[in-house]
Amino acid sequence: MFILTLLVIWVVWKLCMVGIRLTWGILRFLCSIILFPAIVFGLVAAGLLYLALPVVLVVAFIAVIAGALGRNTVESPNV
Repeated sequence: MFILTLLVIWVVWKLCMVGIRLTWGILRFLCSIILFPAIVFGLVAAGLLYLALPVVLVVAFIAVIAGALGRNTVESPNV
């Protein structure tokens, strides 16, 4: 019975880790594709171009550096 309990705990732990990894991938996708452009568009529409422009430049700089280092910005989770 003890071994069965340990196996059940192990399986539940693994399922939780897979769920967290998949959720993190979806959250990154939503933030980069939907949320960030909406925030920048909202800043520009509100007349805060002086604030939106540096944000876009910093994100573009980070994307260029990440691309130059060969880091894949869209990763599939290791299950």
